[in-house]
Amino acid sequence: MDGLTAVLEGHPPGRPVKLTEVRARIPRHASSFRVAEVLTDLELLEDDSALAIRSSPSASARGWTTEHHAVT
Repeated sequence: MDGLTAVLEGHPPGRPVKLTEVRARIPRHASSFRVAEVLTDLELLEDDSALAIRSSPSASARGWTTEHHAVT
């Protein structure tokens, strides 16, 4: 519950939450997987993780393009 509260605090009602935001705002003791799962069930999760990986400086340095995917 703490993780969901932390992610949704100050977030506009009814607007999707980006997965990268979930990972950035989640407290250490909370499960980002569980928070993402609940947000998915509520249709409030936007998975922007592939976009974030492709646009990161380390991805560019590795030569990743839209055809390459990181395995997490």
